Amino acid sequence: MDSILRKADVSSLPKADVAVFVGTEFDALVGRSGDDEPTRLTPWGEIAWQLGRTRAEKEQLFAAVAEHVPSDWHRLAMSFERCCHPGRF
Repeated sequence: MDSILRKADVSSLPKADVAVFVGTEFDALVGRSGDDEPTRLTPWGEIAWQLGRTRAEKEQLFAAVAEHVPSDWHRLAMSFERCCHPGRF
């Protein structure tokens, strides 16, 4: 690792916040939530929620991506589209 840091002319690695999204465990029609948590219907909503360190940060990050959550009708249409045209999405 030291040789990589030297080559990059960096003295130490920056701290990174990490989120994990497992696509096979996520259902965009049902979403994901927990006790007293908002329902996350998109990968970016789930990732935003995970990256917050405090409840307030989680809510702030989640709100920042909330405008990009598709409507229920759009999600339903996309589900039918996937069923009718497998491999297209």
